[in-house]
Amino acid sequence: MGTAALADDQIPEDALIARYDTEVTTIKVTPEQVLAEANAAGEVVDATPTGVGVPAIKCSGKQVHWAAYNGFGVRMVSFFQKLSWCYNGTKITTQTSSAWGEVYQPLWSWKGVQSTTKVGGVGWSYYTLTRQGKFCLQVNNACYQEWWPWIKQKGTATGGYSYDAG
Repeated sequence: MGTAALADDQIPEDALIARYDTEVTTIKVTPEQVLAEANAAGEVVDATPTGVGVPAIKCSGKQVHWAAYNGFGVRMVSFFQKLSWCYNGTKITTQTSSAWGEVYQPLWSWKGVQSTTKVGGVGWSYYTLTRQGKFCLQVNNACYQEWWPWIKQKGTATGGYSYDAG
């Protein structure tokens, strides 16, 4: 049976993405949580003691939410990236991350994370993580409109944080 094929001029205007925005949320994490997530994900962890004069280990967590909307302000799709890291004032001791997409409207599909770039991390003074995902507006078994959102997050050994997205 299936559905009838749509011509380009039959694609509903409210199915197209017109704009996007981002927001960042602070997530409360403990060293135990970050270590457990890092171990489960197979991430490298620093098991060396903090040493004399080195501050106790602290942890931070941030989640960036990239959301795309149609011309009527209805959210169509979202891309998320979560970064959690622990630090001792001089270096990153543990880090872990995850990314995922969500689809809220018909015809759109999540095609997954397409690329990941990591710089720094355990033993370094910073950890930078960039991921790019892909969403597709499926029409007649073809990708009529694609969105390739990306999120870049940076955590530092002193608890500093920055992000960018597009």
